[in-house]
Amino acid sequence: PRPLLLRVGQLYDSETRTFRRNQEILVVGDEIRAVGSKVRRPAGTRVLEFPTCTATPGLIDAHTHLLIHQKQTPDGLEVA
Repeated sequence: PRPLLLRVGQLYDSETRTFRRNQEILVVGDEIRAVGSKVRRPAGTRVLEFPTCTATPGLIDAHTHLLIHQKQTPDGLEVA
């Protein structure tokens, strides 16, 4: 797959609980390969610019309703 480099205005670093400015995320296939301010990228990498966006790499579907198809019973949850 063709590598993809995302340039974002901010990136949330969950390990340090901080926002880092002007970061790059290298994605190859369905895998994040590198994150940083100046990521080394392979030839032919497609670059996408998102200067006003904040990224949270590694989080997938950050908003979901896990129990939307379950019913509440007196003993707990019942799978619908």
